[in-house]
Formats: sequence, C-alpha cells, structure tokens
Amino acid sequence: MPILYDISPEINLLIYICTETLNGVKFFETADKAVQDSHYRPQMKMIIDISTAEIDTSVSDMRLAIEKNKILMAGGQKLGLVAVYTQSTSLKFLADALKIMSPDAPSTFSLCSNKRDAISWLGLSELEKEVVQFWDAASAKASKAE
Repeated sequence: MPILYDISPEINLLIYICTETLNGVKFFETADKAVQDSHYRPQMKMIIDISTAEIDTSVSDMRLAIEKNKILMAGGQKLGLVAVYTQSTSLKFLADALKIMSPDAPSTFSLCSNKRDAISWLGLSELEKEVVQFWDAASAKASKAE
C-alpha cells in the first residue's frame, strides 16, 4: 500500500504517509477517501510525508492538483495548511512551478526537511509532542502495511 492516511480530530490534523512509488493519481485516490472519513473536517491541517517515497510526477499530476483545488474552491471551501515532509531538494522546483502554473493552484503548502519545521509551519508547535506521537504511529502503520 503506497499511501496511508490517518486523522486526529483532537489536534485537527490529517497525515498521509507515502511509501513506494507516488504519483498524483494514487495520492488523490487516497485523498478522496480521506475526505469521506467521518473524522475529517474541512480545512484540517495536513502533513504529507513523502520522505520514503519515490516520486513519479508529471505535468498532468500538477494539473490534477490544480483541478482538485478548483473543485474545492467552487464548493466554497479552501485547502488548509499543508506541510510536505521530504528530503528532496528537487521537489522545491516542482512546488514553485505548481504555484505559478495557475492562480487556482494550491498555495497553502510548504516543503519541510525536518519534522520540527513541518510542525511549526502548521502552527502546532505547542502540540509538538502529540503531533510527533501521532506521526510516528501513522508511520509505523504504514511500515506494517507495506
């Protein structure tokens, strides 16, 4: 299973743990399931942990992200803050390209190379211990599901 998600309503956090090979279609299939989860709330803060995934992305994946964001906005909703956890420096170029491709592109995200920066970006520093415990538990579940 390349993508696992978990939701903590207590800390208003949705986390995706991505392993194996990741592309936009796979990610959004999981994201569509997550928003149907009874624990999901609009504008939840999100962590997308792609630190162990192999990224297989294309311009069509970037267009898919823009389309998904347009649909969200058309429904009167917005994407919450998103921290993308990765060690890849090349993804920064893709993230920058995504932001300039369209005014409808998601823009409330940041690429973070360590957990503390991701937690800080989300404004959850005062809940760092709880976030790390939740994140570690989700990572352990993803490891077992591989």
